[in-house]
Formats: sequence, C-alpha cells, structure tokens
Amino acid sequence: MRTKQVAIPVAAVLILIRMGMCATLDSTKRVTQHQTNSPVRHFVEVAFDRFPKSVISRDFCDDPGEASECWRDLRSSARVWAGDVNGDHIDELILFPGWQATGSGGRSYYLYQRHGRIWQSIVMAGDTAGDMDGDPDGWFTDRPRFEILPITRSGYRDLRIAVNDCLKWSNGKYVDYDPADYAALVPAWFDDADPHQAEIFWAIGHPGTESSRFEPQWFPMSPAFFLEQPQTSPNRRQEQAMLKEWQNDGGFPRLVRAAVDDAARHIRWVSLQRAGVWGIHGDRAFLLVPRPSYLGVCTLTIKGDWLLGYETCLLEDEPSEPEIRYNLRTHELQITTPEDWE
Repeated sequence: MRTKQVAIPVAAVLILIRMGMCATLDSTKRVTQHQTNSPVRHFVEVAFDRFPKSVISRDFCDDPGEASECWRDLRSSARVWAGDVNGDHIDELILFPGWQATGSGGRSYYLYQRHGRIWQSIVMAGDTAGDMDGDPDGWFTDRPRFEILPITRSGYRDLRIAVNDCLKWSNGKYVDYDPADYAALVPAWFDDADPHQAEIFWAIGHPGTESSRFEPQWFPMSPAFFLEQPQTSPNRRQEQAMLKEWQNDGGFPRLVRAAVDDAARHIRWVSLQRAGVWGIHGDRAFLLVPRPSYLGVCTLTIKGDWLLGYETCLLEDEPSEPEIRYNLRTHELQITTPEDWE
C-alpha cells in the first residue's frame, strides 16, 4: 500500500502565523486549569513577582552589561507557578523564563525551592543535567504538565512535568522516572476520556521493551484534535476550534506528517509532527506510539500484516529499517529508538 505524504497546509500555516506565539505561551495556563476528582494536585499560576528577583539576576541575567535589558525582557514574558511538593506548607516555584527560554522544539522550565533565604534549583532531568555553562537544571518540553502526583519518596511527591515525563525525588534532587516507575502509576488518577492524557496511559501500560503485544486504548476525538490539510479554507468557527485545541493541549498543533488508510480494518493511521502515531476510526482514536524521535515518523506504509513507520521521508533514496513495526493481525509492537533520541 502506497504511503501518502501529507504536507503542512498553507491555510493552516497562515492560521498559526495569525495566532502567533502568544497562544503557545497561553496554553500552559490552560493546562493547569483542568480539574478532576483524582488525587493529583496541580501547580497554580501566580503573579510573576512571587519569584525572587535576586534569583533571576543570579541565574538568568548575570551579565552586568545586559542585566537591565534581560530583566525587562524576562519580566514581560516569564510565567510562574506555585505548588507544595514536600508538605511543608511552603510553595516551591516553577519558572518559565520567557522568550529567552523558547526554542523551536519547546520551552525550558525550572523548579526552585527555598532553603532559608536561599532559593535553589531542585531538578536534574534529561539532557539539562550537569549543564557545563553553570545554568540551573530544569526540563525542556513542548507539552508541559504541572502535576503533583500522590506518590511520596523521602517526603517529596513525584511530579508530572510533560505529557509522558515524570520526575521522582532521589539524593536531594528530582530526576527522571525509570520505566518501572511509570508502571506503578494508577490509571484511575487520570481521565481516560481525555485524549490529551493518551501519552501517560501509554507509558503506564507499555513495559518499556522493544517488543510487546499492544492493546489499544480508545479515546473520543474532536475534528480539531489532528490538524490535517482541509479540502477548503477553514471558516472562523473551525479556526477557533483549532486554536482552542492548541491551547488546551499545552503545545504545538498536531500537524499530520504522513497518513495511510487500512481499508480492511477501517483505520486511518496518521503520524504527527513532533508527536506520535495514532489510529483513527470514526470519532475515536488511540495512540499507537508516542513521539519516537525529534520530528516523529515521516513515512507510514503497510506491507502485508505490518504497519511500518520510518523516520526518514525518502525511502527510495535512503533505504532504512523502520523505527516502528506493528502487526495488524497479532498486535505485536516493535519499537527501535534512534540513538540520538535516547
């Protein structure tokens, strides 16, 4: 079956330009406002002035020649969230330092804790750990979550900092979860009717091995959840629906990079830019694989019983092994993670 490459629609690009980056930043506020009956607590956005200026001068605006300009720029676009992670009734603070901490792949966040009069960064996660430039440790993501989980280690609660990234307390710092830690999370803590929770459900249910038998978890889906090329230019109502979805998700829109139809099973498979691979049937969908690499799968094809996903976009010019193999009959899922994404 031939692969269908999906280009980003001109109309969609124009919409995103008109929306501007303000929608991206505003999305983080909307994410924290979701309310459920679960024991998961949330950091709450607070006034920027809650964050000590002395820490910003020390960690972010430490160049004397640019300190004033740095402070003005940061103050105009930075955001702060507060939450108590260790039950001492003193809030820890998450800082998004504004435009200077924004890149094409997401934004940087930092978690600070007060010790007497001193504020210290207490996260050592992913590639930011041990920064040789002396910058505070933090995390980088395009789909943040600011959740305080009901698991305690040495008095500190676990944290969910992105759609499928969690932290645990270890040796005086927050560090990344191991695969077994995700398996210990309780699915009932999260909303199984919300497709924005798909990545965390996948992490809970997937054993973290290269090969396993996959059981789909279906979610109700709105037309705006995936941004595919429309047959006609979207009207104002459709534009507003896309903007709302973008804000509610807390990240960049899910632009469809590639798609292939499985006529025998009535499933449309789509690969999303900087996201995962989904199977769609009517108004329901399930996440097959979360984001496997920086941009995600670029080519989808079906060969026999296998759905194959490739990071490369030009299979004819550069033969390669697929990063994703899913058997449509037996539901065996095989994932090969690129070395530069581990």
